[in-house]
Amino acid sequence: MQLTLSALSTALALTISLAGGVAAGYGDSCHDEYVVSGVLHGECFDRGGGRVQTQLDLNKCVGFANGQLACDGHGGFADSCDPKTCYLGGTSLFCRCGEGFISYLDLGRCIQNNDGQLGC
Repeated sequence: MQLTLSALSTALALTISLAGGVAAGYGDSCHDEYVVSGVLHGECFDRGGGRVQTQLDLNKCVGFANGQLACDGHGGFADSCDPKTCYLGGTSLFCRCGEGFISYLDLGRCIQNNDGQLGC
């Protein structure tokens, strides 16, 4: 009985997370993320619980201001950073910018899972 209640509460939490949190930061509902040349790739759950292969050009969502990567709906970080040097550490994006220094940004603050699709 206790195992059944535990499994049921876990399933309910996942359902609530997927239904209500799918448009929240992508970190809890997407997996196997990686970055290639400034494009974020991953597998995200849609509202029905299905898995969707998705990708997002981070140059559309991430900018660079005052020496830092930043959430920016106009994007443009590739003007100051080399997208080929970017990599992920958890949900943090690290890129070589400016005169060669590493800048980072928690993409969980900028990127969302919109019904299985990564978006700004």
